Amino acid sequence: MIPRQARKQPLSGRRLLKHPERGGLKDLLQPGHRVLVVNGAGQNGMWEDVAGRLGDIASVRTFRSNIATYAANSALARQAWTEDKSLDAWLI
Repeated sequence: MIPRQARKQPLSGRRLLKHPERGGLKDLLQPGHRVLVVNGAGQNGMWEDVAGRLGDIASVRTFRSNIATYAANSALARQAWTEDKSLDAWLI
């Protein structure tokens, strides 16, 4: 998972900033974040595994509420990422 603001290289010409003290799963649990996840092509439920590593079901529920887009594979995820500028992070 690479939060949009923490990525070193911009994707599709967007200016991105690196925040070494920020960026990570806990940041994505904050209200208002829009997350894109791949849920298919061998990555079924991967986002649940990642969110579940925090150790509580509340984190999984909170993360789920911030998922804006589910993509069936990485190609569709990349397309959604480049087309939807409101997305904050892409979990793949």
